Amino acid sequence: MRHAELTACFIRHTAGQSGALDRFLADVGIELDSFEARALIQAGTAWGAYAQKRPRALTCGDCGRSWRPTCPECHRPATVRQPMVADFLIGAPAEQQASGLITRDRGYYRQYFAGLTTVAPGGQP
Repeated sequence: MRHAELTACFIRHTAGQSGALDRFLADVGIELDSFEARALIQAGTAWGAYAQKRPRALTCGDCGRSWRPTCPECHRPATVRQPMVADFLIGAPAEQQASGLITRDRGYYRQYFAGLTTVAPGGQP
């Protein structure tokens, strides 16, 4: 998992060359750290805050109408499941153990990790 987000990009842009990501990281002086327990605790706490506030309805991108779908079998409210906990496992260690994070989701990380410096790909602060 330590290379997960960068690996996808490197596979796409280097035709799957073995070791391309490791060579890049070494060339630019980036070292990968393990998760510290305090970062994992912060990730879990932030995930809990997100889970309590996340929207439960779907919204139409054209007209803005929101609605809550129900299960056709049991008629209970349906929810959209998103594997977001991984983002918290990235944000917390980045805030505590790194000088910053390169990400396209800067607003999201700023909301839950206020002390984290984020930079968009291409170097935009």
